[in-house]
Amino acid sequence: MKFRIKVKHLVLYGLLPLLLIGAGVYALMQPQVSGWLYGNKDLSPEQQRTELLAKLQKASTVERLSIIRDEVTGIEEYTPFYFDVYIGANNSQFSSPPESGPVLEPQEHAALLTEYITGGQPDYRMAEAVRELVFLYDLLGEQDKANQLLRQASQRFIKGTDEHRQLTVLQFDRLMNQGHLQQAQAVYDAENWNTSDEQLSDRTRLQARLLLAQGKSKQAAEALTRGIAEYRDYSGLNDSQIEENNGLIGLKRSIQTAIRQGDARTGTVSGTFRHSDGTPVRGAAVFLREESKLNHYSSDASDSAPYQAITDQEGRYTFHYVTPGTYQFRLGMSYEQVDGWTLQDQQDKWIRINQGNQLQRDLTLQPLIQLKEPVNDRMIKGNQVDFRWQPVKGAAYYALEGGIQLKDGSSRSAIRSHIKENHISISIEELYGTMGALSYRETGDFQSLKPEYVLYFMNPEARLLWNVQAFTEDGQLITQSIGYRLTPESMGNLPFFYLQNRTLTEADRILLQHQPEQALAAYRQDLTANPADEHALLMIIRLLDAKTSITNDHRYEDEAITLLRKVPASKLSIAHLDRLTDYYYRKQNWPLYNQYHALYMKTSPADSSAYIRSTYATALMYQGKWEDAEKQFAAAMKQDQDHRFIGNYIALRMYKARSLSAGVELARQYPEHTDSNDRRDWAQLLANVQSERKQAQNPESYDQQLWQKLGWYIHGDQDRLKKESKPPTGEPAMNKLLQALQQVS
Repeated sequence: MKFRIKVKHLVLYGLLPLLLIGAGVYALMQPQVSGWLYGNKDLSPEQQRTELLAKLQKASTVERLSIIRDEVTGIEEYTPFYFDVYIGANNSQFSSPPESGPVLEPQEHAALLTEYITGGQPDYRMAEAVRELVFLYDLLGEQDKANQLLRQASQRFIKGTDEHRQLTVLQFDRLMNQGHLQQAQAVYDAENWNTSDEQLSDRTRLQARLLLAQGKSKQAAEALTRGIAEYRDYSGLNDSQIEENNGLIGLKRSIQTAIRQGDARTGTVSGTFRHSDGTPVRGAAVFLREESKLNHYSSDASDSAPYQAITDQEGRYTFHYVTPGTYQFRLGMSYEQVDGWTLQDQQDKWIRINQGNQLQRDLTLQPLIQLKEPVNDRMIKGNQVDFRWQPVKGAAYYALEGGIQLKDGSSRSAIRSHIKENHISISIEELYGTMGALSYRETGDFQSLKPEYVLYFMNPEARLLWNVQAFTEDGQLITQSIGYRLTPESMGNLPFFYLQNRTLTEADRILLQHQPEQALAAYRQDLTANPADEHALLMIIRLLDAKTSITNDHRYEDEAITLLRKVPASKLSIAHLDRLTDYYYRKQNWPLYNQYHALYMKTSPADSSAYIRSTYATALMYQGKWEDAEKQFAAAMKQDQDHRFIGNYIALRMYKARSLSAGVELARQYPEHTDSNDRRDWAQLLANVQSERKQAQNPESYDQQLWQKLGWYIHGDQDRLKKESKPPTGEPAMNKLLQALQQVS
């Protein structure tokens, strides 16, 4: 393990696996990967290291400290929790390695940081050096050294300063995560807290965590209430801004929810991080991210505080005194650690801390799937494509994705799922029917449409790519073929090919010249001249759909659906059937919805995703087929870990039973999850309705009004429900519940 210094951050989201096997893949196969990523340097990292050490050897004591400060310690915004790759349940993120700087051996790096911390001036740069050295010790598996360093280094700073506070917070969170409550209490008590915004924020959070760990949940909530009020008065920020800055309001909400549910004890999360062959992943970062912060991106993991850990030499990690709530893992690794591997999905991506539970969650890296054909830019001119790949141990089925690779990005779409063998033949017609995601520069500007994403597989000049995923019987992702491949050993075959059994039409060429309006007219002319021109028909449909999305004018969508219905049923792709089903679901045209949903399931009987099952259950509910709807909702809840349609299930169950308690039971069993702050807390919504009903002057009249409005909802009478549920009215809790339901469908 070596350490490059003088780190600067550059973040790109989600695209690295594709970029690493994209246009620059041959450059990545060269021995000097870093040279390709950052451009050529006058000196290699090893030459820079030699030059730095020579400069230090000649320098005086004062000069050495200055050199270490300027060329070894991190810059001001440096975070010690810096990794090449961050992987979460829903996204992947990578940071560019440093633009410049020598690579030091761990012992050299530690010795220089120690020299600076011992002899330098105690300022913000030294505080960064302390954090950097703590992180280095953790990576080397020397946690005790890190704890001792923090205790000793803190004494060099004046209490109450920002630098001392930063080290106090770091020391406190480490001690709490390691299970040392009394030591953490002593660290907190020793700090001289002042009234600056950051001091108020940290003091409040640390105090609340201590009280909660001591079983004093009500006092913790009260401390947060006082601290938030002080912070609001001092900073002048509103609650939304406060939550964005420090998360105190979300923390208070989590504690209050746990108190309301009757048990606010903290929990423990521990486990191991290993490769599938059993070898530990050492020195990787494990973060617990709160549900409300999952969409907060950064080039480091500082927003994951306080739950940050580095795996030890056996790949182990532990978090003690975790606040009740819902979390997800986020992992940080080096390129070397992830090269040729991918993270296997957790059976449940959500980590729920409640009732003082102690969870064991082991994490596993699986080797990437090796592709066999078509690969390495193969030209295909036949009427089908034979896809083959290496079989995966334990895989119950596979899913096939395909897309296009462009200079400025890529796109992938589902082609086929529940493939039982490690090979499948797909007709050219089915591939042509596969649709990609739209891409355009500006809303409302149809001319800004990117044409390659419309032609997609029908473009014989496009470089196509494919990916295969392996799943367990219950739908848990084991591994896939696209991932981080950085060396010749892990690179394998490249997932690129071309379909060249058709030539571009004149209309195609007009589209590729970024003239979609003119291309639409040309395709119309082609279809008029030859009503059997299937290509022209499909392109008109795609362009009308694109125009609908870009302009939000649904007249184009209606025309597209009318044309799509002219396509023979035998030639409708899965994407087309999904499009028709979705359209008639939104229109609540149940005869046509049922027709196309049945055709969809007949075409792909095993491919019933949680979303498709949930919308089908909702459609059955609207049609009054409640028993079938309940069965579909129950199955969907087991598939969908986010429980996105639980609101509909709750509404149906309550209405049938004429009981709020029936809904409360479901809300607790299947809490809705989201990566934003607008999560619908159905248990709380229902608790508020129950409280409002108790306070109503006439509970029977309240019930009558509630069941009447719920009846409108489950029968699909949305317009009437919206009209009757608009404020101001006398039942705010009831109306909030009904408004939340309208957001589900």
